[in-house]
Amino acid sequence: MLLLAGSLYFVHYVNSKGAVVITESTYFQYWGKSAPNSYKPNVACHLLPYHSLDVAAVGYVLLDKNPSYLNQFQSLTGITPVNLKKWITFLLALHDIGKFADSFQGLNPAVLMRLQGRESDREYYERHDSLGWILWKESLKEQFQKHGIIPRSAGSKRRKASISPIDIWIAAMVGHHGQPPKPVTSRQIPDDFNALVDFDAAASFLNDLIPLLLEDGTAFPECELGSIQLASWWLSGFAVLCDWLGSNTEFFPYQDDHEPLESYWDKAKRRAVQAIQATELTGNSPSLSLGLSDLIELPEGLKPELTPLQKAVSDYEIKDSPQVFILEDVTGAGKTEAAVLLAHRLMKKGLGNSVYFALPTMATANTMYERMRHVYKKLFSQSVQPSLVLAHGAAAMSDGFQQSIVGKYSAQQTEYDTNEQSAEAHCNSWLADNRKKSLLAEIGIGTIDQVLLAVLPSRHQSLRLLGLLNKVLIVDEVHACDAYMHELLCALLRAHAAAGGSAILLSATLPHHQRRSLLQAYADGQKWPKVSLQKTDDYSYPLMSNMDSYGTHEQVIATRDNVKREVTTVFIHDEAEVEQLLKITVENDQCVCWIRNTVKDAVESYQKLRVAHPEWSIDLFHARFALGDRIAIEKRVVERFNKESGVANRRGQILIATQVVEQSLDLDFDTLVTDLAPVDLVIQRAGRLRRHSRDQQGNRISGQDQRGNVSLHIFSPPISDAPSSKWYAARFPNAQKVYEHHGQLWLTATLLYRKGKFRMPDDARCLIEGVYGDDAQAEIPEGLLHQSFEAEGGDRADASIACLNALKMDVGYSDASTNRWWDEAQTPTRLGDPTTTVYLAKWQNNELLPWSDESKHSWQLSAASMRTYWVAKEGTFPELTQEKLDLFKAQHLPVKGKWGVLVPLKSVDNGVWQGVALNEQGAEIRVTYSRNGLEVAEYQDGWS
Repeated sequence: MLLLAGSLYFVHYVNSKGAVVITESTYFQYWGKSAPNSYKPNVACHLLPYHSLDVAAVGYVLLDKNPSYLNQFQSLTGITPVNLKKWITFLLALHDIGKFADSFQGLNPAVLMRLQGRESDREYYERHDSLGWILWKESLKEQFQKHGIIPRSAGSKRRKASISPIDIWIAAMVGHHGQPPKPVTSRQIPDDFNALVDFDAAASFLNDLIPLLLEDGTAFPECELGSIQLASWWLSGFAVLCDWLGSNTEFFPYQDDHEPLESYWDKAKRRAVQAIQATELTGNSPSLSLGLSDLIELPEGLKPELTPLQKAVSDYEIKDSPQVFILEDVTGAGKTEAAVLLAHRLMKKGLGNSVYFALPTMATANTMYERMRHVYKKLFSQSVQPSLVLAHGAAAMSDGFQQSIVGKYSAQQTEYDTNEQSAEAHCNSWLADNRKKSLLAEIGIGTIDQVLLAVLPSRHQSLRLLGLLNKVLIVDEVHACDAYMHELLCALLRAHAAAGGSAILLSATLPHHQRRSLLQAYADGQKWPKVSLQKTDDYSYPLMSNMDSYGTHEQVIATRDNVKREVTTVFIHDEAEVEQLLKITVENDQCVCWIRNTVKDAVESYQKLRVAHPEWSIDLFHARFALGDRIAIEKRVVERFNKESGVANRRGQILIATQVVEQSLDLDFDTLVTDLAPVDLVIQRAGRLRRHSRDQQGNRISGQDQRGNVSLHIFSPPISDAPSSKWYAARFPNAQKVYEHHGQLWLTATLLYRKGKFRMPDDARCLIEGVYGDDAQAEIPEGLLHQSFEAEGGDRADASIACLNALKMDVGYSDASTNRWWDEAQTPTRLGDPTTTVYLAKWQNNELLPWSDESKHSWQLSAASMRTYWVAKEGTFPELTQEKLDLFKAQHLPVKGKWGVLVPLKSVDNGVWQGVALNEQGAEIRVTYSRNGLEVAEYQDGWS
């Protein structure tokens, strides 16, 4: 029965023990969620106490349905599971206490009038998460002391100002909107609170929560401050997850009529069960076995043979300890399958219950997704339905991924019985609707950027950390990380290790100091002793490195005969010589690729060769095409030069490309020319040269390749023992900033020139240490020392920036961990010149059309990337006012054009389109798009 007395509600009911309870429930006058006009017309809002219990109920049920969370939180905090479940549930119910603020309630004047019969004159400036922190410090903490939950501060101001474990935990709960609460002060109370009324309502809510979710006299458990500070990052992620689920009106409909908290709590728990089942967050168990035949499809009757690396990971004794592996081997050694086999073994050992693959690019993530979509379910028991998520910015454009997304009732609508699973990928729609949730899936495949965001001040990074909890983290192409990304990867390993996670790192080759730093980062996270690695005298390679709580172990791996080979290095110093080599290749009906170090060099070479040899079949492939065109070019390149291509596709074909062909594309050229690059990249590029066995005409065969000796042609400045400071820059003026350590380039050229050839994998470690090793750096000639010192200083600066940007995990989930928080789109997971997303539009028939004519995702496919130095803002377009351009962006472009620049283009020639934009200085520049890709030039009089 509800009684109204003045401005206070009195609720009169009988509890489960038969006792009559009459409580002052002023907290029923506060709304937690405000209903939009489209919601039920007779429901104005969802009352704050009910939303608070919804979120607490999600946490309560989720800890039951997915006990790995409880186990991991116990490991992090040292608190018993019984106490953990009790306190997580209780403190989740306080996650939105900042909404008791009058300024927040005034956001919906109509609802405030309905609930409290008045208006608010307070402006809502501070977010309710920070307001919750004020309420905790100024009122609720004292209430906790009165109830004996935490000890009193004995009147000491210094003691009162100190941070305790429960302070950190409360900050993690109220900071559930993507970042910690701000360190606001009590002086702000009059600006946001009607302290007498709002504080009393919050205290009244707390008084009723304690007997409902705790027991009278229950004290907060003893725990170490440092443990709670570390755990708070994952606890906050759990609060975000519970709040998102508890805010889903499909399962938690709005209610603004009153009922006792006790009966609503029972109802909220039943709804939470439905929500968690529908979103498939209940956890899955691994399958009993997994073999190579489960991962590789061969004709019937044939069984795949384990490579030496795959056999090593299958036989290795895995200790009962979180651990990290580094697998270094040549292309074709089956590193991916080895990593999956190893991850499954770790899962069976209880060292993980799911996997995330971190790849260097979106293209490599797409390739991995296609490899895993038909086999990933074999990692799990047949009785479960795990989710597979593609996690990167263009995942929505993957048809395969989109086809895998299903609604919450899909499991009931399958044609398969309980003993037979579909081979198709499965992804729950709730997990797929944004990248922040995607890491919660059993198998996540995405770019390394998505996991690096977990240790950067990116909003909702704590949810990403939670997604990695108890996952086996697999990072591919580790050697591709620059100094900045390497330092962030170390920060990620420290965090992952601190949470008890295991990791597998894959690389072609790593310098000794990089391997040591990665292992040391993991050891630091586990608080293990300092890593001590011995440089092997013979530079052993391939190599498997493993570290667990018992120590560090290295195992030399054998190599299959079919991936062993000898490559002769031939140096070319003049473009005319390159042109002659291309001519000979074409005349021999073979195919050739020239890898250039910059887009500008690639475009210039492409244009010159097309003019000089119009009869040649030449293609151009670089990153500065509209996405739709780039995808089409990549598809054409792969079909023409892939493993199965034959002479009909390959004969006389020339490809001018940049680093886009350097990794993760299975391409095979008869002849390869590469601009001089660091030695590891030269080795990587050489992997695209005669990659598969063919006959003399270029058709695929089994057995030995019949095309003769393998010769890698390196376009380089002349080799000199005493080079000038311009040795590299004079030959490659456009590339001198791409690879800035010219001393390492000289070491690469000198080493390869003197050896005349290299054998893989025998010489791999020698080559890497011969350029990156400490001893090698002392051999850099005087003429290149200054520039090399500058480059090394730049690397150290980049690493320092990474250290500054990375979150300080040891201080806990608080604003002290960093002084700024970024939106996801602005968080720097990579350093380099800022870039702008350029949306290309065609002006035709007096309207703007996307460059791509795809009906689906047309604007995303019409986007290209350009340095912000060149394109920063829209230019003038006489046919449309700025107001109309802004309206067009808001209506048509992704995210309403917030992070991009719209460039309308007019046709000026056959296949050539031009437009205008503004550069970083605000000057007008010309934008041209053609078969060359996207090009820009400074303004000149007489533009057409």
